[in-house]
Order: sequence, then structure tokens, then C-alpha cells
Amino acid sequence: MYKPSSYNFVWPLEESNNLLLFNGLTTRLAEISGDFARLLEAEQVDPEALSAQERKLAEELIGDGFLVEEPVNELKLIKYAANSQKYNRDVLSLTIAPTMDCNFKCPYCYQGGSPATDMTEEVRDALVEYAARSTSRVNRLLITWFGGEPLLAREIIYRLSEELIAAAGKNGCSYAAFMVTNGALLDAGTINKLKDYGVGTFQVTLDGPPEMHNSKRNLPGGGDSFGLILANIKELLNNGLKVHIRVNIDGENLAGIEELLDILAGKGIKNANIYPAQIAPYTEACKSIEQSCLNKKEFVEISKRFFEMLLMKGLATDYGKLLPRRRTNYCGADQINSFSVDPEGYLYKCWSDFGAKEHNVGNIVDLSRGGKLKNGHIDWLTWDPLDFSQCRKCKYLPLCMGGCPHKGMKMNGGKPECSEIRFHLESIVKNHYRCVKIKEYCRKISGQI
Repeated sequence: MYKPSSYNFVWPLEESNNLLLFNGLTTRLAEISGDFARLLEAEQVDPEALSAQERKLAEELIGDGFLVEEPVNELKLIKYAANSQKYNRDVLSLTIAPTMDCNFKCPYCYQGGSPATDMTEEVRDALVEYAARSTSRVNRLLITWFGGEPLLAREIIYRLSEELIAAAGKNGCSYAAFMVTNGALLDAGTINKLKDYGVGTFQVTLDGPPEMHNSKRNLPGGGDSFGLILANIKELLNNGLKVHIRVNIDGENLAGIEELLDILAGKGIKNANIYPAQIAPYTEACKSIEQSCLNKKEFVEISKRFFEMLLMKGLATDYGKLLPRRRTNYCGADQINSFSVDPEGYLYKCWSDFGAKEHNVGNIVDLSRGGKLKNGHIDWLTWDPLDFSQCRKCKYLPLCMGGCPHKGMKMNGGKPECSEIRFHLESIVKNHYRCVKIKEYCRKISGQI
């Protein structure tokens, strides 16, 4: 016997009598005739008791996870997968801030009160020592360069990269690096050097068209930071590197988003991953911008429009890339082998805590000498959305996993905060479906099918 999955989404299609199906656990998508809706509405489904046509459809629904065997407890599957990922020791993930100094002074930055310090030699040596010891026990070493603006400490990055890559290679451990940067210092020489040191992906932020962007992300001496950053983004793409363009959105730049996307389309920025991000007052340092922040509902509405504009302007060619993926856990903050390291060696589970020393879970210098982490480390690992009834009962759970742990633990009264996927899943899935249909139609009329 089989039963419908608890994570099925079923939406009628306005253009036909058909139903669009999406399963949050398998993230599979299907279209069926409305005549077969009962297969997803029944408490039990016995394929042997169905007609030949219904049996064939039921077998496909079973294969895609829309129907599951009756004894299966899907919630336990989710919990098992979450714990397997949370306590996975095959990967060591380190977010490293070589400096907390920055060449921008963005008003919404949650690190606004952090001292402009560079990583000391003692901390650098301890970091390499810890990584060298750890890579003998893991299969992958993943580095994220962060800040401040990490490229203000280029020489530190180069030296650490060289030593970390050597340590990983000595132990037969793979190595990959990612960088979060404001993009202003990414000249051709720096890009080539970073490429040599394994940095293959970059996150860069644009805050609207030139005038809006420059008012928020201004260079110390003034000038057009937008034009500089955009040119550097193109240089990254020309070098075959992956670029995520984050567009921070609040009430002040909302009206300029379409103009920004028009500029990107006009400059031929087609191979980057462009996405909207909600500005939120994470710490006291950025409380001053609270009034201009969008609430969840407002942000979701602009996100829907944002993704549609990406397609219309040719900035996204495959809406399937926007489909949500199943999460086993939320992020590195709730994984046992993931840490953020500040210039003084303090360790945090979430980079949003950089600068707030009271939230550190240890120090890399102590750890490299055999010391232990603080008990605060356990708080992050034991943060579990399944402890909350609203999450256990929620069909969005595999796509959300309780949302950002930092927001839930420190900003939302100790309760999970729903991610935006809860509010625009139908829009994303239906837009993907329509894009697939349009492509099929175009191939058909061109004689390809």
C-alpha cells in the first residue's frame, strides 16, 4: 500500500484541466490530468486495484516520491538526513576574515562597529596548523574569504592560500575557495592571482543603478564605485570564474531594481547568478537602517517580480536553476566541522557574529594546541527545527529546515523564522513550468521534435 507524500504541492493550471505537482522532499515536478487527482487525495493507494492507465501513472508518482510506501515516516527521513549532514566530518569548512578593515562604509553593514584589525602572524600560523592536522581526517577543505573587505589583506590571503593548499595536498584532501568581496579591488592582476590560489567563485553586491548604489556603497574619496565593480565583474566572468551578484533590497532602492537589471542586460552579464537579498538589522551596528527594511511579505513580492524580470531581460536562461533544492540542514552554522575565524583567531559558528566577541565559541590558537571549543558550540548543533511543532507539521520543511539559525536563535525570540520560499514557491514552480512549455513549443515549431 502507498500513501500521498506529506510534502506534495498540488496546484491547478489555469491554462488547462491539468494539475502541476511538486514534491518538497524529492523536488520532482510533474503534470497530470485533473481526472487523476484522487490518487493524491486518497488515504491509501493500492496500485494493483487500479486500472492499467492509473497503475502506470501511480508507478511514475511512486518513482518521483509523490506516493510513498505506507510504513515510511518521512519526518524521520528528514531528521536522519539532517543529522547525517550536521555531524558529517568529511568536510572542513572555514570562513576566514583576514581583516575587519573595509574600504566601504555601507550603512546597513552589521560589522560597522568592528575594529579595523588584520590577522596576526600567530593566528595565521595556528590556522595553518589546525588545517594541516584536520585535513588528515577530512576529504575536502572549503575556504570562504570574508571580511571586512578581504582584499585589503591580499598578501595574507596569498600566503594562507599557499600554505592551506599545501597542507590539503599533502594529506590527499581536495581544496576549493570562495570569496565574498565588494569587488572594488578586483583588478586583473589580483583576479589572476586568486584564480591561481583556487578561488573559483565570488559573491559581489550591487545595490541598484549607479546613483543608488554609489550612495550606499561609496568609495572613501568618492567616485563611481558602481562602474568600477561592474567592470571587475565582467573581468571575473571573462576569466571563466563563477559570480554571484547579490542585490540588496530595501525601501530606499526598490524603485531602481529594474533599471539595474536593464544595465546588467545591456552590459551582457548573462553568466552570473543574480539574486535579491533582504536587508535586515542583524546587529546593533546596523540598527539605524531598521526603518527602511522591507518586511517578509514585501520582500517576497519584489522577489517574485525580480525573478520574472531576470527571464524577460535575458539574465536568466533557465528558470529551473531558481527551483528550490531540498535542504538537509540550513547552513554551515549548524554543522559540526564549520567555523568562521576572525583576525584575532576567535571562532564563531555564524559570520554574522563577527565583531561580537561574547558570541565566540573558542579561539583557533587554543584549538591548534589541542584546546576545546566552548559549550556555545553545542547550542548551534542542537538547534533543530523539528523541536518546534509548526516545523514538524509544515510541508515546506524540506525546503526551509527552519530558516536561518542565527535569525531564529537571536532575532526571532528563539523560534524558527520561515524562509521566503514559503511565500513564493508556487510562483517559482509555475514560472519554471511555463518556461519549459515555451521551450518545447519553440523546438516543435522549428522541427527539432
